Amino acid sequence: MDGGRGLVSASFGVIGLLVFSAQVNNNISDLSSSENQNAFKNVILISSSIICCVAVLVYIFFKNLNTETNNTKKEKLIYDNIKHLLKNKNIWLIMIIIMCAYMGYKATDFFTLYTTHVMQYNNIESAKIGTLLLYFRPVIAIIIGFTADKTKPSFWLSIGFVLTAISSSVLAFNVINSDNTVIFIINTLIIAIGVYACRVLYFTTLETAKTSLTLTGTAVGLVSIIGYTPDIFSGPLYGKLLDNNNKVLGLQHAFSIVILFSVLGFIASILLYKNTTK
Repeated sequence: MDGGRGLVSASFGVIGLLVFSAQVNNNISDLSSSENQNAFKNVILISSSIICCVAVLVYIFFKNLNTETNNTKKEKLIYDNIKHLLKNKNIWLIMIIIMCAYMGYKATDFFTLYTTHVMQYNNIESAKIGTLLLYFRPVIAIIIGFTADKTKPSFWLSIGFVLTAISSSVLAFNVINSDNTVIFIINTLIIAIGVYACRVLYFTTLETAKTSLTLTGTAVGLVSIIGYTPDIFSGPLYGKLLDNNNKVLGLQHAFSIVILFSVLGFIASILLYKNTTK
């Protein structure tokens, strides 16, 4: 599922670049502010039109889809179910794992800033790096998905957090500069594997935690309350760190946060692995 979302996201990124580049005849640095605004407006209009067309197709082809909801019991988010799940310590570990993995995923949003301010790439080259990262998502999702089926997802989650921590440390301690292109490419691949592996696998831990099938919906909603809180605080937190006159220092601080959450996620993954192995 996450691989499919990654492919869709990457496709929209490519469409955006194609639409933008088709309207730019000169070097991007020579464009006026109004030309940039018009080009970006057309990108938004075309992307929105595609989404609207997809919505119409979904309505046409799926409105009469028969479901089995009438033959099955509908889940109810009742107090007893929530209380039962909260007594399961593995549920709390899964909450922490999702939150930490999501913090690492959010860090990919400012990866283009690193290529611009540290690697000295121009805006077009940085955008290409960001798009390539999106294309890594479905590939990594498929590979990790097949591999994790043969073992425990929590084991591969711990590896993903380790890779994320190591690659973030390289960025946080400013090991790379504009002359280390090869190291930068290798480190980019490592951080992509680490972040996307965690993102692909964190909900599979519900199965290894032996969550009852009838409580799966309640469990997903419950762990999401804590797991997706980075949507609330990661933007202001990362933004505050990056809003620094010294952009390189701001990026170092931001990736230091990723290291902290990766270590926390690693500890939670190891504990979950031990609990589910017993």
